[in-house]
Amino acid sequence: MLAKWWWRFKNGKDELRRKIVWAIHHSDRSWTVIPAKVSIPGPWKHIVNINRELSALSFDLSKLIRKEVKNGENFWFDCWRGNKPFVERFPLLVDLEIRKGCLVSDRLLMHEGVICGRWGWHRQPVGANEVEELRDLLLVCQQVILEEGLDQSVWGSEGGCDFSVRSMKDGLDEIKSTAENYVMEWNNWAPKKIGIHAWRVEMGRIPVLLELVKRGISVTTTVCPVYEDDLESAEHLVVSCNFAQSLWSVISSWCKVPSIYAFSVKDLLELHRYTRFPEKKAKAFNVVCLTTIWCIWSARNTLVFEGKPVNLNNVVGEIKALSFLWVKNRRRNTRLTWEKWRAFNFEL
Repeated sequence: MLAKWWWRFKNGKDELRRKIVWAIHHSDRSWTVIPAKVSIPGPWKHIVNINRELSALSFDLSKLIRKEVKNGENFWFDCWRGNKPFVERFPLLVDLEIRKGCLVSDRLLMHEGVICGRWGWHRQPVGANEVEELRDLLLVCQQVILEEGLDQSVWGSEGGCDFSVRSMKDGLDEIKSTAENYVMEWNNWAPKKIGIHAWRVEMGRIPVLLELVKRGISVTTTVCPVYEDDLESAEHLVVSCNFAQSLWSVISSWCKVPSIYAFSVKDLLELHRYTRFPEKKAKAFNVVCLTTIWCIWSARNTLVFEGKPVNLNNVVGEIKALSFLWVKNRRRNTRLTWEKWRAFNFEL
């Protein structure tokens, strides 16, 4: 969903929200695919930074959102020709560029059916490397066909289509299926069945509706029974379901950590590594995450088999109570009290 804002920014130049972001974050001294000033906190900074984590999975939004160029787009920094922007392919020439925010139409001109370059260098390219880059750039530009009209965004490395959250999820699932198996860090402050359950959820080995269908079991529906907002997979149930997202928001407020944005079960299992808690308190927070995954599954089963609706407050109360009992009784020599745990203000 955060990636969708990249698409909206690149594909809606006349929209008011895009103009506001541009006015606040754009800088003439530097150019990035999506502008963001580091000194300004807020949601937009989180939206832009999400590409760091996606790039680690070889899922670079700046390269997947391409342009079919008519007469606009940044010549050097937008991914409008091939799968890489020119700033990566011709870095020496970019250093020579006077106006790095120039458009394609500023640097290329169609004259009698032939593409001509209108360059703006600080100095002419010299040296073997710069001349070689210029020669390669000219070869690439000779294949460009400039047309009248507005630029159109294209999603994906091949072909052309509009962005959708489904296509984003399918791409990440494909990467996940080819990645190495995740090695889980076990926490002895939580019962073994809780850790094993989280491990099975991460591997997609719990009997959610989609898994039952894969195994040839007949079901009346595959829609998530908790919120009915998507097909029920293990990852959807504990990560992207609207109920799960509301629950993780409450957990982040209770534990005094930044808002939890997870893209996979693995992210939830590793949240404790990125907190500023001392080691033992981070371990206790990991117990909270494991307990939350367990309680989501428990509440889901109570709904399916007993018909009792899922109540957010009841689930939160169960998470607090169970995690407190497990940490207090499985952590040696602790003076942890319920009052301190309820405020998540304690030392271990």
